[in-house]
Order: sequence, then structure tokens, then C-alpha cells
Amino acid sequence: MSNNCAVCTSSTNNHSGTRLGKPKRVHEISGHQFVATFFRQPTFCAHCDGFIWGAIKRQGYQCRSCRIVVHKRCHQQTVTKCASNSVEAEDSTAVVDIDISHNFTTHNYKSPAFCTHCGSLLYGLYHQGKKCKECKRNVHTRCAQYAPKDCGINKAQVTGSGPSRDA
Repeated sequence: MSNNCAVCTSSTNNHSGTRLGKPKRVHEISGHQFVATFFRQPTFCAHCDGFIWGAIKRQGYQCRSCRIVVHKRCHQQTVTKCASNSVEAEDSTAVVDIDISHNFTTHNYKSPAFCTHCGSLLYGLYHQGKKCKECKRNVHTRCAQYAPKDCGINKAQVTGSGPSRDA
């Protein structure tokens, strides 16, 4: 008896988040591998800091490697290289070469806060995430290693795509 999946003819039945075996279209920008994603909870764009709206269809793009989340309209304006991609991106679409590390420290939030990398809520009663001492960006502990080295840079202003809520 064959162990292959009837839909995708792979040796395993793991469709990696695909529906009916249909592969998700991958958009490669600056080393990121963006795929259209549906978010089950309130999520913010890592590029423009805007809320990603939508209730039924896939509302935004998420990088398969570093898990950064952006609007569909913002994915081509991503200015930083994928932090988890060790291979240099062939398309080299990064607008600027930014390499300013964040100074993240564990932080206790007194009100709800969202991760500026993956866009989702920092949850828990204490030590919910990390905050950069310099630019005040908030991230999950798991996202800190993938956060772009763009401390103090307003990505929306660098690309000319409008205002950002960064201070």
C-alpha cells in the first residue's frame, strides 16, 4: 500500500497549511517568502502599523521563515531583509540596507500591546514580551530573534508610504 497523499502525491499527508492540496503562492521580497494568510485574532501590519482588516478571506501576508506580517498592499514595500534567511536574496529588492540592532529587554505591560513583528497580541499577566530600550518597539520573546535590525527607522517614511504610529 502506498503512503502517498492522493491530492499532492507527496510521501506524507502534510499539506503545510494548504487547502485541498493547492499550494499557496509565494511572493519573494527581500528574502521574505510571503504567503496569503487568514488571521484569527486582531493583527497589525509590521510595515505601516495599520490594523489588518477582514473576516472571511485571507487579509494579509506572512513570511514563511521569520513570520513577519504585512498588509497585501504593503508586502512589496518591505524594506528589511528576512532575518531568518541566511542566503542573500537574489532579487535584492530591499530598499535600504539597514543593520541597527534593537536593545530588547523583558517588559511587563500594564495595558494590551501588540507585537510589531508578527502583529498579534502580547498575552499574559507579566513578562508578556520584550521592548526595545531605544525605539520602544514591542515583540514576543519568540519574535525577538527575527525582528529586523531597523532600530529607530520609520519604515513607512523610508519608502514614502505614509505616516506610522511609531514615536
